[in-house]
Amino acid sequence: MWDVEDIRARLAAMRAEDRELQRFGARHHRYRFGPTLSEADLAAFEGHHHITLPDTYRSFLREVGDGGAGPYYGLFSLTARV
Repeated sequence: MWDVEDIRARLAAMRAEDRELQRFGARHHRYRFGPTLSEADLAAFEGHHHITLPDTYRSFLREVGDGGAGPYYGLFSLTARV
């Protein structure tokens, strides 16, 4: 799996290297993740949409964050309303 602290350290290093947010998409995600989701949040989402999220994705949402820093413009938030 992943190491949450390693992910945060790598993200902090990228943020420090790109203070002007010149990398593609950086101005959008600003090298930050959204807030983590609780088990209740995840269960509510799954119930509302009648789906089961993969275990690794659920862990990511609980331990790292919901959307934010990622490739291109970043990761979409599971809970954001469009």
